[in-house]
Amino acid sequence: MKHLKYIVLSLVFSTSLLHGQEKKLERANRLYEGYAFASAAEQYEQLAQSGYQSPQLYKNLGNSYYYMSDLENAGIWYNKLLEIGEDVEPEYYFRYSHTLKTLGRYAEADGMMEKFDALEASDKRAVLFEEHPDYLEIIKLRSGKAEIKNEDFNSSYPDFGPSYFKEELIFASSRDTGTVRKRLHNWNFYPYLDLYKVSLSGDSTGQIDMFSKKLNTKYHECTPVFTDDGKTVYFTRNNFVHGKKGKDDKGVIRLKILRAKVDAEGNWYDAEELPFNGDEHSAAHPALSPDGTMLYFASDMQGTIGMSDIYMAQIEADGSIGEPRNIGAPVNTEGRDTYPFISRNGNLFFASDGHPGLGGLDIFAVPMQDNVPSDQVINLASPLNSNTDDFSLVLDESGLRGHFASNREGGHGSDDIYSVTFEELNFKCPAEGVIKDKETRETLADAKVVILDENGNSIAETVSDARGNFVVSIPCSGGKFKIVGTKKDFIEQVQEVTLPSDQPIALYLELEKVPAALGTDLAKTLNLKPIYFDFDKADIRPDAALELQKIIDYLQEFPTVKIEVGSHTDSRGSDSYNMKLSDRRAKSTMAYIVEKGNIILDRVSGKGYGETKPMNHCSNGVKCSEKEHDLNRRSEFIVMER
Repeated sequence: MKHLKYIVLSLVFSTSLLHGQEKKLERANRLYEGYAFASAAEQYEQLAQSGYQSPQLYKNLGNSYYYMSDLENAGIWYNKLLEIGEDVEPEYYFRYSHTLKTLGRYAEADGMMEKFDALEASDKRAVLFEEHPDYLEIIKLRSGKAEIKNEDFNSSYPDFGPSYFKEELIFASSRDTGTVRKRLHNWNFYPYLDLYKVSLSGDSTGQIDMFSKKLNTKYHECTPVFTDDGKTVYFTRNNFVHGKKGKDDKGVIRLKILRAKVDAEGNWYDAEELPFNGDEHSAAHPALSPDGTMLYFASDMQGTIGMSDIYMAQIEADGSIGEPRNIGAPVNTEGRDTYPFISRNGNLFFASDGHPGLGGLDIFAVPMQDNVPSDQVINLASPLNSNTDDFSLVLDESGLRGHFASNREGGHGSDDIYSVTFEELNFKCPAEGVIKDKETRETLADAKVVILDENGNSIAETVSDARGNFVVSIPCSGGKFKIVGTKKDFIEQVQEVTLPSDQPIALYLELEKVPAALGTDLAKTLNLKPIYFDFDKADIRPDAALELQKIIDYLQEFPTVKIEVGSHTDSRGSDSYNMKLSDRRAKSTMAYIVEKGNIILDRVSGKGYGETKPMNHCSNGVKCSEKEHDLNRRSEFIVMER
């Protein structure tokens, strides 16, 4: 009875614990569904520590950290999810791959992408990975062509979304300004964002001020962009307009793009939302084309193929906004494509985790023509990109200097703003190929590859790797080029190519042929079959003619070579008879070569040696087999001059 009491108490305790876990799980799920990821992560962590396990818990916990850009912690829970191996959607292989990149474990990350590719072969991210398995080499090729610096005005809070306005840099920050407001956002427990300004010239550099008390509210404001005349600003704010907040059907306050004007005193007024905004989707991070007639932005509105896509909308002369359209491929993927920026020469820059990169969000560029993206998406490489989130790049009038944000290691806080100076931004694209032996089709390592433009100028060069593969950078505008391949002991090959191309370049090098050394027997070099004569005759038989043609071809290929035709017999028969017979056969062979090959007479001499130079012990009086005698009945073609 006593033991039964303990059992009953144990069951009551277990039931109570289970009930408590279910309540906590429900609460965590509500927070998660309301995008309160920081709070949800705390609840899920407590459940996990109490021993609660389920695929959904690991998904939600991993996702909570993923959406907060804490990829290291996200990876811990994605790994547990994949270890269980139950109810795992392909997307989690993709996300786990990104968390592994954050740790620098690229080989394992690629392994996860291979699994993702096997499950979602049609996904643009899988297609891009399959098309560019050597993406790390391509990024390495472009790296080191910029200098970055962490700005002194960064705080311990998120600072990002820079924009240029007159002589100032305008940016978003959650920093503490000493005001009473500073409510924390449940997404990540940081205070809400406001717009700030810092001077970029004179002695006041580093002085931080609120940009506009009129535009800043108790909710998020970020990522402004200004028209050239400085009279209009487009910016991102939570769904909070004219003092009223809007929510989606889950009670979440989404993001909207607003437009405001400035008066003569520099005060911003009439912040109005744009017509494509909605309560059920977000629109954020506006950018303007150089002529101010096209607005670019990121959104998850209906028609989006990923977590967020980049859209564009016409700005009419009267200020009205046209219908947004998805910019489409090759820019948008099933991942996050966001933070667009248009440079002075009209090229598009954006952040993405859907294109092959170093980890987290990387910054990419797409050459544009008349607001239409080209087929080339270019990773801007290290040091601009890292294995964490890098985003919100803007460039000044020069097109080579700018600012961007990153949450990489070594910063002041969560997201920091960095300055960047590029050596060049002429958008070079990778051209890939392989070098092979023309005859054997085997790949050739350490072959030098040079790319020449139409004027014969060298624009790129490299060396093939151990598998014969090579990657070079060419202008993304493409065109006709010459590719020159060289390698020791091979003949230089020049091939005309049109790049870029969907197919890798294949260059075949031909082994350089040199005359055989003095004293070489061409019968062995050319692997000739034995040249036989009918008994007691010196006439060239048809089977011998086939072999002699190889000698003729060789002499024609190397016109400076001179040979001596030597004919040998076995030891059977008298010495004098064998000497005369072999001499007739040598001269008959010589004459055939000269006549049939149109070879100059002084290049071919002939001599019979009879049985004077046996290849074995079969001399006069020695009993030998037919096979042993055959070794001595031979013709030689000895190189006398090269």
